[in-house]
Amino acid sequence: MNTLVIDLSSSAVGVAVVKNSKTELPEIISSAQMSLVFEETPTESELAETLLGKVKVCLTRIKKNISVDKIVISHSGEITHQITHDHLIRYIEDEVCKYFGIKKGIHTLKFVDVLSKIVGQVFQNTPSVLLITMNGENTNLQFVHLGKHGQSLNIPFGLNNVKRMTGPNLTLFVNDSLDAKTTRIINEAVSSSTKEFKDLWDKTEHFKIDSPYVVYLVSPTPFENIAKTLIESILPDTNITAFGVDNHFIKELIRLPRNEPVNHKLAILGAFSNLLV
Repeated sequence: MNTLVIDLSSSAVGVAVVKNSKTELPEIISSAQMSLVFEETPTESELAETLLGKVKVCLTRIKKNISVDKIVISHSGEITHQITHDHLIRYIEDEVCKYFGIKKGIHTLKFVDVLSKIVGQVFQNTPSVLLITMNGENTNLQFVHLGKHGQSLNIPFGLNNVKRMTGPNLTLFVNDSLDAKTTRIINEAVSSSTKEFKDLWDKTEHFKIDSPYVVYLVSPTPFENIAKTLIESILPDTNITAFGVDNHFIKELIRLPRNEPVNHKLAILGAFSNLLV
């Protein structure tokens, strides 16, 4: 059974076909992804229009002649206007049906719900978990205790805030390809972004952490370390695990294609799709 998984957020759009089995790890057999960077914070309608356009392009990059039984569409919750959200999902469903004949139906849910189910399955002896998802334009913090969602917090700040201050140099910084002068400029931008992030946090209702929580962070590739630095500015004394495709956690969940880039959100969605078999 094959599942088409689609991830939508203000940092990237990802599409993958996952081969599911009850006896083996799920396997991504084809994938495509496109990053998003906005010059300024987009409106919800602008974001929806951009997401739809990127999905259309990604679908054309999926290998042809692959059958799909069902679809899982994951979104970040950044589009809160119900009509805008519903129109986006409907248009994506229509676009997908141009490429695939769907037999089992379509599932639409927030990425944090997918992440909480996967973490709950793998770490069953961890009662209290804080899940942090950093997107392009916002960051979501979600507490999960004994498998049940608790308080949730959205901060209107994401990786695009840092990118807008640094431009394309941020990617060079991640790849250690900068000279000392440009590195200093980017470090100053990250420091300024950290202050902005903390200021927004201080204006928001705080979580009351009265028991030990395990913290897991999902953020755009390959900027996990920068995202982790920003989160540590809020939770300085907490051990934060940042998920990426190189994590043993990810490799134990799903088989990734060789010589083909896949982001960890698609990997997590692919693992979740296997729970639906």
